[in-house]
Amino acid sequence: ALLDAAGSVEHIIATGIDITDQRRGEEALQKAHDRLEARVEARTDQLAKAVHILQAETARHKQTAETLRESEERYRGLVELAFEAIMIHNGESLIDINPAGVKLLGASHPDELIGKPLRELVHPDYWELVQTRAQKVVEEGKGVPPVEHKLVRLDGSSVEVEAVKIPITYQGHPAVQTVMRDNSERKRAEAERETERTRIARDL
Repeated sequence: ALLDAAGSVEHIIATGIDITDQRRGEEALQKAHDRLEARVEARTDQLAKAVHILQAETARHKQTAETLRESEERYRGLVELAFEAIMIHNGESLIDINPAGVKLLGASHPDELIGKPLRELVHPDYWELVQTRAQKVVEEGKGVPPVEHKLVRLDGSSVEVEAVKIPITYQGHPAVQTVMRDNSERKRAEAERETERTRIARDL
C-alpha cells in the first residue's frame, strides 16, 4: 500500500511470481514419489511372501532334520546292540565301529581303531579281495554277498570272519558298512570234527 500525505491509501502495488514450473516440478516429484511408494509396497509384499516361503521351507528342513536325527539314533541303537561286528569305512580308513567290532579286533575302546588305515586291519592275504569288494560297493551302489576272509587284531593275531558289505551314507558322505561274523569257533569246531572223523576212520 502506498499512502498519501494524509496517511490514506493512495495506491496498492502487487507483485506476482510465475510458479508454473514449480508446480510442474512438484507434480512430477509427487508422481515419482507415488511410483516409488508403489514399487516399495510391491517389493515389500514380495519380500513378505519370500519370508513366508523361507519360513515354511525352514520348518520343513527342521522337521526333516529332526526325523533324520531320530532315524540315526534308532540306527545307532541297533548297531550298538548288534551281536555282529559292524564297521564303517570310506575304503581307506575306519570311521566308526560298534562294541562287537571293538571286541572282535581286540581293542577296549573305539578310539583305538577309528582313523586306522583299513589295510592295517585286514590280513595281507585278503587285502586285494577286501579292497576290490569295497570299490565295487561304492561304484555300483549296492551290496555284495558274504565272503570269508581274515582280519588282524591289535595284538597282531588274526581272526577269521564272514563279511558282507553294503553302501550307506554316513554323516552326509558315501561310505561302506561291513557286517562281520566271527568264524573262529565254527572253524575250530569243524577242524575238531574233521580230526575226530579221521581218528574214527583210522580206528575202523
